[in-house]
Amino acid sequence: MNNQNFNPGVGYNYQPPKKKNTALIVVICIISALVLLFVFGAVMSSIINGIFSHITDDSVMFEQSTYLPAYDNIAMVNISGTISSVSDGMYNHEWLLSTIKELASDTYNKGLCLFINTPGGGVYQTDEIYLALLDYKETGRPIYVYMGEICASGGYYMACAADKIYANRNTFTGSIGVVMNTVYDVSDLLEKLGIKTATVFSGKNKNMGSYFDEFTDEQRAIYQSICDEAYEQFVSIVAEGRDMSVSEVKKLADGRIYTAKQAKANGLIDDVITYEEFIETVTSEISSSVSSDEALPITDYTYYYSYSLFDIFGLGFAAKPVSSEEALIYEILKSSSVRPVYYCSMN
Repeated sequence: MNNQNFNPGVGYNYQPPKKKNTALIVVICIISALVLLFVFGAVMSSIINGIFSHITDDSVMFEQSTYLPAYDNIAMVNISGTISSVSDGMYNHEWLLSTIKELASDTYNKGLCLFINTPGGGVYQTDEIYLALLDYKETGRPIYVYMGEICASGGYYMACAADKIYANRNTFTGSIGVVMNTVYDVSDLLEKLGIKTATVFSGKNKNMGSYFDEFTDEQRAIYQSICDEAYEQFVSIVAEGRDMSVSEVKKLADGRIYTAKQAKANGLIDDVITYEEFIETVTSEISSSVSSDEALPITDYTYYYSYSLFDIFGLGFAAKPVSSEEALIYEILKSSSVRPVYYCSMN
C-alpha cells in the first residue's frame, strides 16, 4: 500500500472507541438475577404449598394443614423438642394446641395417643398443653402416653393428663421440679474496674436480677417463692394424674430423673413396654371401648417445619427454626431476666 499521499486531517474524521461501563452492566445483571430468583422462589413456593395442601395422607405434614379422616380412627400426636413459644423445628406450640383442639371436636376421633420425647420447657406453655388435654378428656375419650428417650419435667407434666402412661425401658422421666436461670451479680467486678452503671426504676425490686446490681436476700426470697409456687402446681398435677397424695409425690419430686423401671416402681408410669406393644394395647382397648368389630386405624399427626425455597437459598424471608437450647434460652429471657421452667438439662 502506498501511504505517501495519506493525510489524516483531510476527509477523515477519526474518533477513538468509547469505553464500556463494565461496572454498571455487572450491577444491572446482579439486580436482574436477584429479581428473577425472587420471582422464581415465590412461584415455586406457591406451587409446592398448593401441592401439599391437597395431600390426603394419614399424617399432618405442615402446620398450615390438618388432615382429619372421615372414618373412625385413633390419633397419634408426636410431641418432640423443647416446649416453647419459639419453634425449634420439632416442637411448634400453636400447631400442637390447634391439633388437640381440632381432635377434640372431631367425632371420628375415638382416642388420643401422645408420643412424648421432650426434656420440658416453659411453665406457661407446658400448662397450656396440659389444660388443652384436660379439655379433650371432657369428650369422654381416653388419652394414652408413650414416652420416648426422655419425657422429663414439662414432658412428664403433660403426660399426667393421660389415663395411662407407658415408657420404653430406656426412657428417662421424672425430674419433677422447677429451675430458674442463674442470676449473675458483677457489681463488685465493675467497681474494681472503675465502671459505673445507672438504671432508672421505681420500686426497690423492679430491677432485680440485673447483672449490675447487688442480688439481695429479699430478691432471692422473691424468686424462691415463684419457684415454689410453680413446684406446688407441678406436684398437684402429678398427684391428681397418678392418683397419689401430695405427700407421696413430694417424696419423689426432688428434681431427680428416674429410669423407666424406677418410675414404674414408684407409680409414676403404668408399665414398661415396647412401642409395638403400646400400639397393640391402645388399639385393642380403644377399639373394644367403641364396640368396633375391627381394630381402628391410627392417624399420625407430626409437626414438620416447612422449608421454603427462600430458606434453601438463604434469603431469610421465612422464620427458621432455632435449636432446642436457643428455644429454652428465649423462654427464660422473654419478658424478664429470670424465668421458671419445667426443664431437665441432664447435667
